[in-house]
This record gives sequence, structure tokens and C-alpha cells, in this order.
Amino acid sequence: MTVYVGFSGTAHVLQGLACFLIEICSVAPQTLSQMTEQALATFEVEADLDLGSAIDLAVQQLRDLGILMPCPQPS
Repeated sequence: MTVYVGFSGTAHVLQGLACFLIEICSVAPQTLSQMTEQALATFEVEADLDLGSAIDLAVQQLRDLGILMPCPQPS
């Protein structure tokens, strides 16, 4: 997946987990727990892989690049 960030004028090529996260977040806002549950239901994951940490890191990287932004939750 290629993503263009209009605010900065940059483009990024994403694959794997990052594409999955962008796709599920484009449907509805997601918590890290929800993302992890959906990833576990979608992918075969080795038992020793800490998927939650991998998703947290990927989300942080996508935020740093300006690709994924937090969605405010209603109070």
C-alpha cells in the first residue's frame, strides 16, 4: 500500500501489519486491544510473538509518520 501524507507532502510504502492496521482503522476507530484481537483472528501468529507490542510499535511509527492519528473518543 502506498500512502500519501498531504500535510507533509511525503509518500510511504507500507506492507504487512501496517496495511492491516490502516485498513481496520479506516472502518472505525480502534483501541490497541481491539487491533490485537482482530490481528489474532486474522493471522497465524507464533506462540512466542508478542503481537500486542508489535502493534503498539507499528501504531507509534505510523503516528510519527503522520499516517495514523488518534481519534478522540466521545465522553
